[in-house]
Amino acid sequence: MAVAQPMKRQPPRLTPQHRGLRSYVWRGRDTLGVLGTMGVSLAVVVVAYDSVIEAWWRALAWAWPHLGIGEASQVHLVEVAVPGGSMQSLDVALSVPGPELIHWWAVAGVALALTAASLRLSRERLPAIYFLRLVAALCAASLVVAAALGPDAIMPADAVLNQLLTLGMALLWSLPLIHALVLYIFPQSLLQKLAATLAALLLVAVGIPLQVGTLAWLLAHGSQLVVLPIHLLASFLPQLLGQLGVYGFFMSLVHRPPTPG
Repeated sequence: MAVAQPMKRQPPRLTPQHRGLRSYVWRGRDTLGVLGTMGVSLAVVVVAYDSVIEAWWRALAWAWPHLGIGEASQVHLVEVAVPGGSMQSLDVALSVPGPELIHWWAVAGVALALTAASLRLSRERLPAIYFLRLVAALCAASLVVAAALGPDAIMPADAVLNQLLTLGMALLWSLPLIHALVLYIFPQSLLQKLAATLAALLLVAVGIPLQVGTLAWLLAHGSQLVVLPIHLLASFLPQLLGQLGVYGFFMSLVHRPPTPG
């Protein structure tokens, strides 16, 4: 009598894991490499920080009068107290004209045009639809706040610029630590890790003054009605997207760990 053979179970098919979910071998020298690379990056910041801030000051002090934003004296270096001493910082002043009738109609027209454009897009373009409606909603909110509480109730324009400068200075000091926590933990060469951090720092060093100058020009030649949309869409967001782009590019260079067997 034939004995039924037990059925062999097929091994489950493994789905390739996302790079962030894979397991990597971590050794003591990897810890030393992370600390060493972070130390070198911080040393670069310590050495170059004052020069970067002074370069921002020179660039913006030139831009203020030459681009019709204001006077060069409205851009000045300040000393900020920190634990154990002080450090250089940058402060700018900007006066934005109150809205005239044409500004009210222009912002209302932009809100209506963006809403109409979003309604004509197909559902396959949902991200574009949401973005257009977000900008339209911010324009409408700016109109409502200015009409109900007065244009002065909107955030001061120079506060938008000074917050962006503060963000840039904070990023210069924090990016080495951030990269050590979220990028250096993956198997890359020390040179690639250092290049990633230096690229991110360079993006801040070059991008912040360009962004501040551009926003200052838009605000100075616009009105208080554009402060809210610019603050929420064009201040922190471009820097965040730029840093994510640098991180994503260098993450794409991470080697896939060998599969067992």
